[in-house]
Amino acid sequence: MPTISTPVLIISAVSLALVGILVWTLVRTWRRIHNSPRMVLRRIARARISDVLLPDGVDGEIHVEHLLLTEAGILVLEFRNASGALFGGDRMDDWSVIDGKRRFTFRNPLPALETRIQSVQALAGDVPVTGRVVVVGEVEFAGGRPDGVLGLADLDAEFSLPRGQQGSKGLPEAVATTWDRLQSVARPA
Repeated sequence: MPTISTPVLIISAVSLALVGILVWTLVRTWRRIHNSPRMVLRRIARARISDVLLPDGVDGEIHVEHLLLTEAGILVLEFRNASGALFGGDRMDDWSVIDGKRRFTFRNPLPALETRIQSVQALAGDVPVTGRVVVVGEVEFAGGRPDGVLGLADLDAEFSLPRGQQGSKGLPEAVATTWDRLQSVARPA
């Protein structure tokens, strides 16, 4: 039986290690892209308008971060970036995030989201309008997650479209008409 020389074994081991590192890097990159906010929005929305001003129903305007046409109707989305333990609730004025020694506080986003939902609902008529605050990052909801607040994976699971369903074709006429109306009154922010 022929013996394999030490240099051949070393080259084979190094080659195998490099292939393993390459595969690991590719899988990690694919997961990061696949689970990015942009890709999740593409999977859940038939159509989307972002960073727009809409009439608020009382002679003013309201800023909407993302407005999506989904299978469930119109979805109003707001994103918050955070990592760490999030302390927040429906009735709290301010929410806090603690990540090691860092701590920051921000206004409870749910009342503003509700105002945005009501403004869009006034324009949408009978088409259902829902809203969510999406927390992007590694967050642990201390004391429980408030209703209407999701992580990206939860958003994807709740609203994901079947493949090939992008666009407003195949929607009921009332929903397509409402979406067209929303697009026509939306102004860039």
